[in-house]
Amino acid sequence: MEKSGPRSQTADGVSAPDLVLVQRCARRDPAALREIVGRYQQRLYRFLLPILGSPEDTEEAVQDAFLRVWQQADRFERRASFSTWLYRIVANVAYDQLRRRKAQCRTTPLVDAAAIGAGDAEEAALDRLERGERARRLREALQTLRAEDRLLLVLYYGEEMDYAQMGEVTRFPYLTRVFQ
Repeated sequence: MEKSGPRSQTADGVSAPDLVLVQRCARRDPAALREIVGRYQQRLYRFLLPILGSPEDTEEAVQDAFLRVWQQADRFERRASFSTWLYRIVANVAYDQLRRRKAQCRTTPLVDAAAIGAGDAEEAALDRLERGERARRLREALQTLRAEDRLLLVLYYGEEMDYAQMGEVTRFPYLTRVFQ
């Protein structure tokens, strides 16, 4: 039996699996794309942020990925699950963006200046600062790695994929990468 992916309610109240939605996208049904975006946008953003390092670049990459889903929906082959196909598109978008970007390390602000000015308690502000500092250090450490290695770490730890799934998404010979 084929795994068809997550289900959720569509506008007409009918639950549609990912496979049906991608088929509807291939027929140029914008409601199907909206449903896919609703299901995957936040997950893809969380997946790409540690790889790209910039919220702005990440938002752009997520939108580019959904545009490619729309453009390439008729090319979806059922050899892999929809989510594997989607992550492959997202990985390609990230690679494209990293290739275009000059080799520079971008960082984001440690804390939101507006939140500090809003009169938060000192302890809460220090707590946010500490969390922001840890997140910043993690982003900086990830940025020192090759793009392929960042992708593998995020797939394994962030998306909790097994090696076979990672191999499908990255098209890296997964045993070779694991034992290098």
